[in-house]
Amino acid sequence: MARTKKIRNATDLTNEEINKLLDLTPALPDDIDQWVNKKLFYNKNYFFTKTNKGVKVGKCTACGVTSQIYPTPNQQPDEIIRAQTKHNDKSICPHCYKSVQFKDNGRGKKTLIDCGYIYLLQPLANGMLVYRTIYVWRYWDNVNVFGYPNKPTLSYSEHFRFYFGADTIACFKRNYNYYYRYYSDNVWQGIKKTIVPWPHYGNTYNSTDFNCGLYNRNLNDVICNNPYKYSCLEKFLVSAEIDSKYGCKDCFHGSLTALPQYLELYIKYPILVERFMKRNLVQLVVDKLRPHSKSISNTIINWRADTPEQATKLNKQLLNKLTERSDKDISTYTIATEQLKKRNPFSDVTEEFLASLEKSEIANFCKIANLLKNQSVNKICKYLRKQKKIYTSNYIYANNYLFNDYLDYIRQAKSLDMDIESKNVIYPPNLDEAHRQASAIFSAKKLKSEIAKLKKEDSEFAPIFKKLSEQYEYSNEQFIIRPATGKKDLYIEGTTLGHCVYSNYSDRYINGSTVILLIRNINNIDTPFYTLEFNPKRQAIVQCRGRNNCSPTQEVSNFTKEWLQFIQLSKKKKDTLRKQSIKNIEIAKSA
Repeated sequence: MARTKKIRNATDLTNEEINKLLDLTPALPDDIDQWVNKKLFYNKNYFFTKTNKGVKVGKCTACGVTSQIYPTPNQQPDEIIRAQTKHNDKSICPHCYKSVQFKDNGRGKKTLIDCGYIYLLQPLANGMLVYRTIYVWRYWDNVNVFGYPNKPTLSYSEHFRFYFGADTIACFKRNYNYYYRYYSDNVWQGIKKTIVPWPHYGNTYNSTDFNCGLYNRNLNDVICNNPYKYSCLEKFLVSAEIDSKYGCKDCFHGSLTALPQYLELYIKYPILVERFMKRNLVQLVVDKLRPHSKSISNTIINWRADTPEQATKLNKQLLNKLTERSDKDISTYTIATEQLKKRNPFSDVTEEFLASLEKSEIANFCKIANLLKNQSVNKICKYLRKQKKIYTSNYIYANNYLFNDYLDYIRQAKSLDMDIESKNVIYPPNLDEAHRQASAIFSAKKLKSEIAKLKKEDSEFAPIFKKLSEQYEYSNEQFIIRPATGKKDLYIEGTTLGHCVYSNYSDRYINGSTVILLIRNINNIDTPFYTLEFNPKRQAIVQCRGRNNCSPTQEVSNFTKEWLQFIQLSKKKKDTLRKQSIKNIEIAKSA
């Protein structure tokens, strides 16, 4: 059984090692400009036109030839259409027959910019690889292309670098000044995680009209003298690129952006990844790299195994049968279904039910089946089919809610030490209602344990709370306001009202940066109502929020104004009003 290697990242390297890697990084290839114009901007060609004494000519930026487009002898229909093409419309160059965009010569040329993003894989002298991602800008700043060579200016701005070795995968991001909109030269920040180098990462690239491409002459020459020699890199690039066109682009941005994750996966599990690729099980590797299918992949596939049979828990005969299918694209979900069949033979109804599910639903179903190992798959499907009728009448996306709720319910039942073997627990008559009840019990249990921890922290805050109470506590016949006793109060407040007072303000309140006060209805002083933040330096209310961050009602606003007048009074007047406040509270309690 293979073991995962311990891989060092950028934060594990010394400054000397980092500087050595940066020094070993080669310069951009000599023919990069030619490749960018020919390959990256292959569909960004222009046809600049001008008219002189009724003769219209145009110059193509792809072939550089000047052609007359009006008038022409024996005009054909396509020539008539081309002659009528206006500024910014698309047509075909009459000489090289490439797609071009018409531009009136000298019109709007100062703003003519093409943007692109290139990926560059290069070998290093120490046997490592470097994967570089670079923004490319192509400027057409020549006003008159007929009088001068129509060659644009190319500008390169490197974004990420990934260094890959036998025991090192180091990701670096070039420091970027968002205010002044420029990259700092040779200033690289190490990142612990191997991120997805998507062109839009960090919002540094806003346009959606750009091309992406991988500069390479021969991948085999690039990886022949390093640990990635048998990584089947070219096969992954082709397969993953096809997959990205039909998959979820928001979660998986194609082979070029997934390449760092693939190389990292290969260096961790070189034997299994290589065998998956050679056995046409590429989709299992792609699923492992997808964010939304990674968890189910870790559950279904044993990535520490040496062979596909051991990894998928299927015998060789069945696995060969699956790979011989016409699509040859066996996903993690296919393996999951086969594993469930191996555990319990499916009935026709179960087979039909599972075939109708989406991938995310199958993933949740597999997790449910793994939690209920002693239960028949047919029984689980039968129960879910019954519950689907209830969910269909209550929810628009019935299947999504059904599988998510059932998975949550089973996990909550286990954590609450419920009898998981009991049929009444596993198969409640109304899952929606049972899930709500279990969630309430689970939240109460979590709240209780959290409060117990916070009570210890609040004990040191007690003297400060006493001073704050003397200064800010006040009530009238309708409301009462008092400072929070500590983090415990703020946790209950934020949990009940659904706002961020605990997560964002508890530490600031404890260290004295701000003052948090709780507003209660005098007839129900233990139930959170409104939360108020007060700035003691400016003697001003910063904000006052109720349930789900709602604004205060007119009655609450009037009360807070009354309270602001109260805290400006002298101590003697405060004490007199406070005595009256105590009477108000006692009257409310007795009523």
